[in-house]
Amino acid sequence: MVRIPKKLNFNLFPEDQECIREIAFCDLTTKQKYTDLMEIYVLELKKLPPEQKKEPLIVKWMRFLSAEKKEDFEKMAEEDTYINEAYEVLQKLSADERKRLEYEARQKAILDYNSQMSSSREEGIRIGEARLKVLCDHLLNDGRIEDLRKAVSDEAYTEKLYKEYGL
Repeated sequence: MVRIPKKLNFNLFPEDQECIREIAFCDLTTKQKYTDLMEIYVLELKKLPPEQKKEPLIVKWMRFLSAEKKEDFEKMAEEDTYINEAYEVLQKLSADERKRLEYEARQKAILDYNSQMSSSREEGIRIGEARLKVLCDHLLNDGRIEDLRKAVSDEAYTEKLYKEYGL
């Protein structure tokens, strides 16, 4: 099972460069599609290929969603009526100073949270690695090679040894 991060800007399938995935229900034995009434589309904005002259509409919308410069929005709005409508709505929202400030504060809070979580995760990994190194040193110093081998492959046994050594 794949755990999907609770954020929008991530790669769900890092092993390839496909930016659009259509996911449907199917019979795992026959591989026959169950229904076309429910499908999930995964759009990985970070994997957008270089712009081409004739692109599918979905790719144009992906470019709109990932655009950062006003010029990019304006260019896309000129090329497509529906994107132009979306751009006009976006401009109205941006013109409302209070809403814009709320949006920016929310974006900053999200970025801060993601950064804090990433830092905490890295710190947790460092602490865990240091703890394991101390345990390995204790086991080697005590000549407990078999316990060391077992600890490497058995998480419950490792926890038992942590308690034994007060780690």
